[in-house]
Amino acid sequence: VAQALVVLLGVVLISTGWPALAAQTPVIRRDPREDAFIDVWSTSKVTLVSRRVRFRVRFTGPDWKVNVLVDSRGGQRAEYKLSNVVALGPMTCGGRRLFDGEIELRCGLRMLDVGAQVAWWRIPRAELRPDKRIRWRIHTFYPGAENHDDDDFAPDSGWYP
Repeated sequence: VAQALVVLLGVVLISTGWPALAAQTPVIRRDPREDAFIDVWSTSKVTLVSRRVRFRVRFTGPDWKVNVLVDSRGGQRAEYKLSNVVALGPMTCGGRRLFDGEIELRCGLRMLDVGAQVAWWRIPRAELRPDKRIRWRIHTFYPGAENHDDDDFAPDSGWYP
């Protein structure tokens, strides 16, 4: 009877996707609150081992452009740029391999009740062609700004691991 219960429990866990949840590796980083017009509060990256990578950015601001620069090869520069824009109109989002065109992804925006938004991107892991740990950094700015004095970078320098 005990063996049958263990087998039944195993079947239930496998059929509900428990192994995929166990294989997630989340990385969450916080950014200090600043006076930037579009201020990044936090960001996260979740990698589902062989399937996809999910990025999220929590920020404040009325009209914005949020860029997530992604490095999957360990070089000096990003290979990918993910964007989310609201400027005098509806939200648009997307992603591209720098110098090589659009990539397959899903993206969107969730409004929070605390005056903040969460932009998100979900990318098949194969699209990123990683051969090193995937790093990322964020640049936010107001699309109509005359200068970039109020831009926010997260982290302030370097990359999130």
